[in-house]
Amino acid sequence: MPPKRNWHQLAETARTRVGVKLGVGVDSAKVCAAIDALIALGEADAASSNCRTACSKGCSYCCHMRAVVTAPEVLRIAAFIEETFSVEERKALDRRVAATDEQTRGMSDEAWGAARVPCPLLVANECSVYSVRPLDCRAYNSRSVAACRDAFESYAEWDVPVDAEHQSSYKCVQAGLLYALAGSGRSASLLELTAALRILLEDPNAAVRWYAGENVFAAAELAPDDPEQQAFLPWTPSDSLRGAVDCHRVIPMDQERKP
Repeated sequence: MPPKRNWHQLAETARTRVGVKLGVGVDSAKVCAAIDALIALGEADAASSNCRTACSKGCSYCCHMRAVVTAPEVLRIAAFIEETFSVEERKALDRRVAATDEQTRGMSDEAWGAARVPCPLLVANECSVYSVRPLDCRAYNSRSVAACRDAFESYAEWDVPVDAEHQSSYKCVQAGLLYALAGSGRSASLLELTAALRILLEDPNAAVRWYAGENVFAAAELAPDDPEQQAFLPWTPSDSLRGAVDCHRVIPMDQERKP
């Protein structure tokens, strides 16, 4: 029988690994390094579980569902776009992001899935930012392409078998990231990907303002009662941690949980 996984420790490892990078003096280079480190952590943990999924290049059924991110993740995506997209690719992306946001703003996860709205980062059935795709997207997986196809056709009857350990690897890493954000005094809310990306693409100063401490993504935050936000409540630290000066010191997470 395989040993029981310590998911709490994985989240704590993620928090301590990036906490210092998201503290005082944070900038684009530090955010990119932090997210790259968490991607590597999640990949290593997922690989250790020897998961078996049916996911493959060009299979994009799940790319027609709502994706959520944290602020550092969408900043990493924006930096990748700035570094690698051509002028024409960027203009086309700007149009897709704006159109998708207008169509989906405020949609629930269920409504988005039922509407089958493609992610604006999807190009020719492939993710155009695959190497820096969100932790949420990395977590999502399936053991059956047929089940994904059925869910795509009728989202209300969604019944996709997933590898729970693979999913937990990335979700726990994301939980640690949210915890690190709260420790640095920033909002620990999840964001809807398209809405958050639109803010960065349309306001060239948005990233700098976020680095300076402003919550520029407030309009893209999930509602407090959104099920995906609620799922992270056991990991959300108390207000006492938000004011911590040393945001990267190790604090047992179960001592900081909300009641």
